[in-house]
Amino acid sequence: MNKKKQEVMKRGIQLGEAVYEYAKGDYKQALELLGSDFNAFNLIIGASDEQIDVFNEMWCQLLLKIGQSSTGVIKERIKVRDGVPFTWRLLEKSCDMEGNAEAESAGERAKKLESSYF
Repeated sequence: MNKKKQEVMKRGIQLGEAVYEYAKGDYKQALELLGSDFNAFNLIIGASDEQIDVFNEMWCQLLLKIGQSSTGVIKERIKVRDGVPFTWRLLEKSCDMEGNAEAESAGERAKKLESSYF
Protein backbone atom coordinates (compact mmCIF):
# COMPACT_ATOMS: atom_id res chain seq x y z
CA MET A 1 0.00 0.00 0.00
CA ASN A 2 1.39 3.39 -0.93
CA LYS A 3 1.81 6.25 1.56
CA LYS A 4 -1.32 8.10 0.44
CA LYS A 5 -3.54 5.04 0.94
CA GLN A 6 -1.88 4.37 4.29
CA GLU A 7 -2.73 7.90 5.45
CA VAL A 8 -6.37 7.56 4.33
CA MET A 9 -6.63 4.21 6.12
CA LYS A 10 -5.07 5.68 9.26
CA ARG A 11 -7.64 8.49 9.35
CA GLY A 12 -10.45 6.00 8.79
CA ILE A 13 -9.22 3.86 11.67
CA GLN A 14 -9.01 6.95 13.89
CA LEU A 15 -12.62 7.75 13.02
CA GLY A 16 -13.63 4.22 14.01
CA GLU A 17 -11.71 4.54 17.28
CA ALA A 18 -13.38 7.90 17.94
CA VAL A 19 -16.83 6.39 17.41
CA TYR A 20 -15.90 3.63 19.86
CA GLU A 21 -14.72 6.15 22.48
CA TYR A 22 -17.88 8.20 21.95
CA ALA A 23 -20.03 5.10 22.54
CA LYS A 24 -18.07 4.37 25.74
CA GLY A 25 -18.69 7.91 26.95
CA ASP A 26 -15.04 8.99 26.78
CA TYR A 27 -15.82 12.20 24.93
CA LYS A 28 -12.45 13.86 25.51
CA GLN A 29 -10.61 10.90 23.98
CA ALA A 30 -13.02 10.79 21.04
CA LEU A 31 -12.50 14.49 20.39
CA GLU A 32 -8.75 14.11 20.67
CA LEU A 33 -8.82 11.39 18.02
CA LEU A 34 -10.91 13.52 15.65
CA GLY A 35 -9.03 16.76 16.23
CA SER A 36 -10.17 20.33 16.67
CA ASP A 37 -10.91 20.96 12.98
CA PHE A 38 -12.62 17.70 12.05
CA ASN A 39 -14.70 17.53 8.89
CA ALA A 40 -15.82 14.10 7.70
CA PHE A 41 -16.22 15.42 4.16
CA ASN A 42 -12.42 15.64 3.91
CA LEU A 43 -11.98 12.19 5.39
CA ILE A 44 -14.42 9.77 3.87
CA ILE A 45 -14.46 8.65 0.28
CA GLY A 46 -17.61 7.04 -1.06
CA ALA A 47 -20.02 8.02 1.73
CA SER A 48 -23.37 9.69 1.19
CA ASP A 49 -24.00 13.24 2.36
CA GLU A 50 -26.21 11.84 5.12
CA GLN A 51 -23.47 9.51 6.36
CA ILE A 52 -20.98 12.36 6.41
CA ASP A 53 -23.51 14.47 8.31
CA VAL A 54 -23.72 11.82 11.05
CA PHE A 55 -19.98 12.01 11.72
CA ASN A 56 -19.91 15.80 11.58
CA GLU A 57 -22.87 16.00 13.96
CA MET A 58 -21.17 13.53 16.31
CA TRP A 59 -18.14 15.85 16.37
CA CYS A 60 -20.38 18.84 17.21
CA GLN A 61 -22.02 16.81 19.97
CA LEU A 62 -18.59 15.96 21.37
CA LEU A 63 -17.77 19.65 21.63
CA LEU A 64 -21.02 20.29 23.48
CA LYS A 65 -20.58 17.29 25.78
CA ILE A 66 -17.20 18.51 26.97
CA GLY A 67 -18.55 22.02 27.47
CA GLN A 68 -17.24 23.74 24.36
CA SER A 69 -19.56 25.91 22.35
CA SER A 70 -19.74 25.00 18.71
CA THR A 71 -22.15 27.66 17.45
CA GLY A 72 -19.93 28.85 14.60
CA VAL A 73 -19.25 25.34 13.37
CA ILE A 74 -22.92 24.38 13.55
CA LYS A 75 -23.96 27.52 11.66
CA GLU A 76 -21.53 26.56 8.91
CA ARG A 77 -23.11 23.08 8.76
CA ILE A 78 -26.57 24.67 8.53
CA LYS A 79 -25.43 26.75 5.55
CA VAL A 80 -24.66 23.51 3.73
CA ARG A 81 -27.77 21.58 4.85
CA ASP A 82 -30.44 23.88 6.25
CA GLY A 83 -33.25 21.34 6.50
CA VAL A 84 -31.82 18.98 9.13
CA PRO A 85 -33.77 19.31 12.41
CA PHE A 86 -31.04 17.63 14.46
CA THR A 87 -28.48 20.24 13.42
CA TRP A 88 -30.88 22.99 14.50
CA ARG A 89 -31.22 21.22 17.88
CA LEU A 90 -27.43 21.23 18.17
CA LEU A 91 -27.45 24.97 17.45
CA GLU A 92 -30.13 25.46 20.09
CA LYS A 93 -28.01 23.62 22.68
CA SER A 94 -24.86 25.51 21.75
CA CYS A 95 -26.59 28.91 21.88
CA ASP A 96 -28.21 27.98 25.17
CA MET A 97 -24.78 27.02 26.56
CA GLU A 98 -23.54 30.48 25.59
CA GLY A 99 -26.60 32.23 26.99
CA ASN A 100 -27.35 33.41 23.46
CA ALA A 101 -30.95 34.50 22.80
CA GLU A 102 -30.73 32.80 19.39
CA ALA A 103 -31.36 29.46 21.16
CA GLU A 104 -35.11 30.07 21.14
CA SER A 105 -35.33 30.75 17.40
CA ALA A 106 -33.12 27.73 16.65
CA GLY A 107 -35.44 25.56 18.74
CA GLU A 108 -38.47 26.93 16.91
CA ARG A 109 -36.84 26.19 13.54
CA ALA A 110 -36.03 22.65 14.69
CA LYS A 111 -39.60 22.11 15.86
CA LYS A 112 -40.97 23.36 12.52
CA LEU A 113 -38.67 21.02 10.57
CA GLU A 114 -39.48 18.08 12.85
CA SER A 115 -43.20 18.58 12.37
CA SER A 116 -42.78 18.62 8.60
CA TYR A 117 -40.78 15.36 8.67
CA PHE A 118 -42.66 13.49 11.34
